[in-house]
Order: sequence, then structure tokens, then C-alpha cells
Amino acid sequence: MLRAGFRLAPAALAAGAVLAPLAAAYPGLHVVYAPREGAQAIHDGAPGLPGLTGSLRQGPVFDDPRWPASRQVAKVRGRALSRMDVPAMVATLRAGLADPLRERGVAIEELVAADWGVAATQRLIQALEQLGPAARDVFVWVGPSIVAQIGRVDLQDPLRTRHRWYIGALRRAGAILLEMYGGGAAPLTAAQFAEYPSRWLARLPAGEHGRLHVVFGPDRGVGQDRLWAWARSTPGGRQVLRNGAGVYGMQTAADGLEWLAQLRAFQSAPDTAPAGERPVPTRGGLTVLRSGRTVRVTLARPGRVTVSLIPIGGKGKRRMIRALQGPVSDVAVRLPRDLRPGRYAIITVARGNGLRDFSNIHLVVPRFRPVTPLDLTRRGRTLFVTVGDGNRVMIRLDPPDGRKRVIARLRGPLARRVVRIPRDLVKGVHIAVALSTGAGGRQQDRVGFRVR
Repeated sequence: MLRAGFRLAPAALAAGAVLAPLAAAYPGLHVVYAPREGAQAIHDGAPGLPGLTGSLRQGPVFDDPRWPASRQVAKVRGRALSRMDVPAMVATLRAGLADPLRERGVAIEELVAADWGVAATQRLIQALEQLGPAARDVFVWVGPSIVAQIGRVDLQDPLRTRHRWYIGALRRAGAILLEMYGGGAAPLTAAQFAEYPSRWLARLPAGEHGRLHVVFGPDRGVGQDRLWAWARSTPGGRQVLRNGAGVYGMQTAADGLEWLAQLRAFQSAPDTAPAGERPVPTRGGLTVLRSGRTVRVTLARPGRVTVSLIPIGGKGKRRMIRALQGPVSDVAVRLPRDLRPGRYAIITVARGNGLRDFSNIHLVVPRFRPVTPLDLTRRGRTLFVTVGDGNRVMIRLDPPDGRKRVIARLRGPLARRVVRIPRDLVKGVHIAVALSTGAGGRQQDRVGFRVR
């Protein structure tokens, strides 16, 4: 059971009013979670490469004086914790914090989506609240599933309910460790390294950015230099790296030294992007305009654009018209001419980098109407014009002196519409010309007469 008033927590979370500031709980935090050879190399360094002597190490470690109890972190299994009620969670976390062999906090390993639903996450929030100030010594390893689920959501879109609860729980802990690797500890992609930390950073209040940390895993042949370049490719990523980076799974001394070298390279130039700046994609940039049976498509970001027609009213099937690869600018897409009369939706969808933009424009194809031909006749000094609906007509006089003259502009439908011939005409043969454009296509008719 949630205690009374707890269901108001989302509003409180959004305002940040119920949380004590923990931004400076562990400035410059580096957590090493690696076997002996890799961990020792990171600690000791090499000639010309200073070691990371102030790091914390994920325990248990029993036989290495490099990491005394004051620099070890106890561990609580996340799956087991997720199945506990609130009192059991509190007792388990307190026991980890009180472990005499690991005096520098307790880590929850790990928060993964399969174990942590809304109810379990709400219990964790209550447990961390009951810990009070001691919650600053709780570190949370955030598994790849949750890192991705929150990191791939465009900042213009709200998080799902369970994701908001994750953020609420993590804001009550001392350090948030984002695992930037997936199955088999394989590294994430360049796009994910750029986008995920930046979007996570934006989901936290500015005063709490200091508790967010990136954790690097084995490079699996990619190279630590490339992983770090990817992580440094956005201002948000560099800000997270300045908080201190973690490392996981470095098996050998060579692995550890390669990671350490990249950490030191970043620390020497924390504002540079070795591989260049990489913008974090943002939803938007799709523009679709229609003129007649042509739509013009613009997408200002990378992505695949599809243009389809769907009959409105349930008759007929969706019809794919065109596929484009963005970014594109003002590309003309012509709609088919064999459409049956009726109402259609022109659906344009842009997908890319986990983002989706959508446009829905309506098109009405009218039923066939017999075309009334343009007809121009004369009787005396009067012209008579006939033309069908949806047509514009211009009446022009071509006199013998070559000075052409427009005497009327009309819009159909017209049935023997009267147009008076001006009386100030010069003597000679004149030609009255009717020009029509519109639903009946381009038409022309003429009649001649003599002025004596």
C-alpha cells in the first residue's frame, strides 16, 4: 500500500519541491567495475599516463590495498530488491550502507525494465525517502533497457508514466550511472552515445545534473578513442563526462590503460569534440504543401519519408505514392491521375533516429462533369459568351490598328452572357477573341466584325 498522499508525487517531482539538492554528492565520481588486471591498470596508470587513484571500485574486493573499504561500494541485486516490500528494501539498503568492508555506499545493480514496473519503482521511492540523507550514498546502475527507453524519446514529447517514476526514483539517489553498452557488453552506436546522455540530462532539473554519469564498457574492437569521441560529440555529453565517468568490464591491463588514456585526453580538453559536433535530432522539420494534385515535401533532418493516399470512408486500400530519404527540400510528389471521385487523406510520415513526424492533408476528387465548350457569338454590337462551371474567361478585341484591348473578364458558368462592344472603335475589321482556362482546359473562340 502507498502511504497517504503519495499519489501526489508526480506533481511534486515535476516541481522538484520535495527533494533536497544532491547535485554535489560525489563531484568527479569515477566508479571502476572491472576484474583485477583492468582495475589495477586504471589505478596505477603508466609512464606519462597518471593513474586514477581516487576512483571508487564496485565491491566486493578483499585482497587489493589500492581500494580500502573507504573507496569500495557495496552491492544490492536489483532484481531481488524489486521484489521486496518497502520495509525490506529499507533494511537491505541500510545493511549495504553499514557493511564494514565497503564503507562508501551501496549500489543497486541494476535498474532494468523487466524487473522494475511502476509498483516496484514506487516502493523504491518510498524506501529512498525513508533513508533520508543516507540516500545520497545509494548509487544506481541504470541498465541498457531503461537508458534507451528514456534516451530515445524526443524532448518535445512527454515520458511515459513508468519512465517518469524511474526519474523520480533516481532523483532520490546519490549517483545515476548510465550503462552505455548492451547485450554482451557491446557498445552502443555513435548516435546513441550522442543522444542518450544529452536527453537524460535534459530530463533532470539543472541543479541535479551533477549526479549523472556515463559508464563505458569494452569497445569490442571499436576502440575506446571512438567511444569517447562519440560521447564528446554533444555539449550535453561533455557536461555529463565532466561529472566523472565510470568503466565496466575491462579485462586486461591494456584495456584499462586504453580507457584511462581517453579519460585523461578528455580532461585535458573537456570542451572539444574530436569527431566533430553531432546535433541531437529533434522532432519537426516536416512541411507538406499541396497545390492541385501535387504535394511538395520538405524534411529538414535525416529520415525516411513516405507519402500515401488513403480513401476516406472505408472504401479502397492505402496506396503508397512515393518514398524519399531526408533531408529533402521542396520535392514535388505528383498524385496519380487515375483516382476515383471521392475524398482522400494524403498521409506523409517521416521516421528516423527514433523520431516520427506526421502530416495529414485532404484531397477531394470531384465527380466527372460534362464540359460545356466555350462559345462566342455576335449580334450587332453585342457579344454573347457561353462557358461551363469552373472556368475563367477573358474577352479581347484585336482592332486593325494593332492596339489589343481587353473588354471583359468573367467567371463561369455563363449561358449567353451579354458583353457590349465599345462604341469608340476605329473603322475596319475587328476580331473578338474569348480565352478560357479552368476545369474545361484551355479553350479559345473568336468572331470577326467590321466597323464602318
